[in-house]
Amino acid sequence: MFWRTVLAAALVGSLITLIGCGQTTPESPAPSKPTLATTEASVVEKPNVDETAAPLGYIGSERCQHCHTRQAQAFENTAHQQAIAAVDTSLEPPDGEFFHAKSGRKYRVYRRDGELRHREWLGSDDDSAAIVADYPVKYCVGSGHHSRTYLAEIDGFLVESPITWYASRQAWGVSPGYDLTHPASFERAADLGCLNCHVSQAEAIDNSYHRINFLELGIGCERCHGPGDHHARLHESPKGDHLANSQEIIHPAKLSRTLTEAICSQCHLRGDATVFHPGESPATYRPGRPLNSVRIDYRATNGSHDMTVVGHMEQMWLSRCYTQSTELTCISCHEVHGSTSHDPEAVRQHSRSQCLSCHSSSACGLPMEDSQRLKHQNDCLFCHMPQTETDIPHLAFTHHRIAVHPAELRTTRPDASDFRLEPIADLSNIPTVWQDRAYGLALLECAPKQKDPKLRQALISEGQSVLLGLIQRQSVDGDVLSNVAQGIWRQNPAQSLPLAEEAFRRPETGAGQRANAALMITDSLLTLHRQQAAQQWATQLTQMRRHSSDWALRAETESQPDATMAAWKQAVSIQPFRPDLQRRLMEELQARRLLSDADRVEKQLQTLLKSDPAVP
Repeated sequence: MFWRTVLAAALVGSLITLIGCGQTTPESPAPSKPTLATTEASVVEKPNVDETAAPLGYIGSERCQHCHTRQAQAFENTAHQQAIAAVDTSLEPPDGEFFHAKSGRKYRVYRRDGELRHREWLGSDDDSAAIVADYPVKYCVGSGHHSRTYLAEIDGFLVESPITWYASRQAWGVSPGYDLTHPASFERAADLGCLNCHVSQAEAIDNSYHRINFLELGIGCERCHGPGDHHARLHESPKGDHLANSQEIIHPAKLSRTLTEAICSQCHLRGDATVFHPGESPATYRPGRPLNSVRIDYRATNGSHDMTVVGHMEQMWLSRCYTQSTELTCISCHEVHGSTSHDPEAVRQHSRSQCLSCHSSSACGLPMEDSQRLKHQNDCLFCHMPQTETDIPHLAFTHHRIAVHPAELRTTRPDASDFRLEPIADLSNIPTVWQDRAYGLALLECAPKQKDPKLRQALISEGQSVLLGLIQRQSVDGDVLSNVAQGIWRQNPAQSLPLAEEAFRRPETGAGQRANAALMITDSLLTLHRQQAAQQWATQLTQMRRHSSDWALRAETESQPDATMAAWKQAVSIQPFRPDLQRRLMEELQARRLLSDADRVEKQLQTLLKSDPAVP
């Protein structure tokens, strides 16, 4: 262990020398641009687009409708098109209220002044000691066929509401990931990584993490067909010179199977870790490119093939129907423009016809007079692609592994300690240094998800070791720098500081890692007693994301009493269910002799402690 620590320090020291001493004044980077050539990469298959061409412009689905009216009308009511929408109170489920036993919190959905509001509270509803979070919701995520999850815009930041509507139960409940003793309340950021699969185009405002401008809600034409500006201008030109251009727009049905599936895999392939190449992001993928020219997806060997909401691609690839065919793919069964998607009988007939294109009707293992076969009208999907419970409670999705269920899917879960990551796609043409980078970052992404603390620490150590090896090879980018800085930040703030500063400056650094870099810079400067510089960075950090811990750190950097008080109040406002923040605000109020306010906060603190005496 000692020699590894010494080696790490030496490597980091050489990197610091290479990048210089850094800076202590916040500076926004230039707009992010892809930095890795994709003509060599990934690329089991050559892209169907010109990778060297200038970026094409997006024009929005409304303009596409001028010429493609029939397709647009058919697509209008599909789940893709309705993946996110502005809240319309007249279309939302009825008001309601429920109690969440695990956290002891109550939740209410109600309408007021033309808004749909979500309320979360602890304690008596009319008591001044009650802890309350109450906000209007702005966007609904999901078509409502399975569920409806909501986004609130608070202080300009998008956050997920803890309340979701579940269609299967026709009832309100806590959102996925909130069924905890201490759920996140209205603090979970809804960033571009989360929202990219629900919108056609969106952009971060001022490089922030979750202040987002939606250019088009829902999945529109260009998510599958590519940017439409060139196509529209050519076809609107009176000269007719578009006839000479055969690659102006992408037609998924005319692509190879691999490139067609890459379009769907943007959202319907989610392994245990996904790592984007430097300068790439969910927003930079263009239809016609291989997916691994943009990102690498990994699966953990200690997982299972259980049903997941976004595991459709992997499930299909495991199917014998798929492996023994060269043509079966997503659009073999899915009519993307949605002409039959809302008619169950039409869906049954269409899917059955696809099955019978390879299988005879006599291939079914059940006799014609079997009750199940008769009951479900020879529906192949009922047996071979059943509705299956997912990793999210109360949600059942169509299983995309075509099989005899459940026998072929009875899998045993390997020992959790037998953890290895393997890429889902072929990486034979990916440069080794890219593979190493992605593997190291994937290990660090997987580490927090592990329940076993020894395994979690082992993944962190291995991931950091891989990234330090990249430093030795002088192959670094902003995301690598930020993660390496995190590895040494707590033990050696002075050494992590220039790495974090360089990560923040790099234009290719992702929004999440830029925010993490700003956090490390702020904390390191404060630890080094450079309060004025720390305060500047803390201000920038709180403009990038909305998080209670960031505001608590900002309170520590402020030198003016009023600014300190305002920062503590904001921290509590963001996360009123944190006793440590309530206690710190109470102490600040007492120190300033604001005893009435201090007494109110103390009562709220007691409400929190009574609900969970184990909380410090």
